[in-house]
Amino acid sequence: MKRLVFALFVAALGVGLASAEVVEDKTMSPGPSNVGMIPEAAGGPDDFGYIFADNAEAACAGLFTYVDITTTGTGAGLAGVDDDYAGPFPMGFSFDFYGTAQTEFYVGSNGVVFFVDQYLGLGNTCPLPAIQGSYGVDTFIAPYHDDLVVQGNGEIYYESFAACPVGSGGQCTVVQFYNVRPYDGSDGDDMDFEVVLFDDGSVVMLYQQPSGSDPGQNNGGSATIGIQGLPSAAPVYAIEYSCDAASLASGLAIAFAHPNAITGGAPDVCGQPTTPTPAGPAPIPAASNTGLVVLVLLLVVAAFVLIGRRVV
Repeated sequence: MKRLVFALFVAALGVGLASAEVVEDKTMSPGPSNVGMIPEAAGGPDDFGYIFADNAEAACAGLFTYVDITTTGTGAGLAGVDDDYAGPFPMGFSFDFYGTAQTEFYVGSNGVVFFVDQYLGLGNTCPLPAIQGSYGVDTFIAPYHDDLVVQGNGEIYYESFAACPVGSGGQCTVVQFYNVRPYDGSDGDDMDFEVVLFDDGSVVMLYQQPSGSDPGQNNGGSATIGIQGLPSAAPVYAIEYSCDAASLASGLAIAFAHPNAITGGAPDVCGQPTTPTPAGPAPIPAASNTGLVVLVLLLVVAAFVLIGRRVV
């Protein structure tokens, strides 16, 4: 009888374990974090804490939203101008750039935005950080710092938004460089790019058409793309996307995130990255409940058999 009871117990246990087999839910397994990553897709932080990520990064994949403000924005008065700047222009909010609150800005014909009443010239110096010649402008945002010309049918426009049409929202100012060309390009070039300044101190650069008719200058081939707060080697308050490299393309978006606007290693302006819900213990399949019931019943029967033998 003991052998029979033991056999029943083992059989019941086997039924229970077989029915409770865990099947891995492969749909919960996260994939690679940098699918389609290019060498310049992400970088930083610099010593202040800024990082950058472009829309080849999964977290920023939906960032490119080009805002054409040529009919709604205010012109800087630089149409047909070579090697000049204009400003100051109001942002409408406080923009914390490398720890300094900026409320107004200047634009230069050579693809730059900055914050002092000085000319930032055509001679871009990189890699960053770097002193930009004798111009005296050491803090700047460079969506395309190169020797550029604003064409007669072009302009640099700006417009502020209470709810930004780019990225995750908040206040912002868009500065659009419309119909500019490389200095050695032709009048038919229609380069079009813009920079967006956010109220959390972040910056986004967007490229609608980053090339003209000069192969050496196309797609940033002789330009600085990046931001700088100080020209010094230490601390390094500068972060660069590219230096004299054809790294740009139509549809490219680059986010430079302020250290207070980063969550989970990704710029807040991109919107929060999708994080797979951690997989908990797999639920027991319905069939396993039957197995457990059989196990309990067999154990009860075995117990009654043993009790009956003792009574007899």
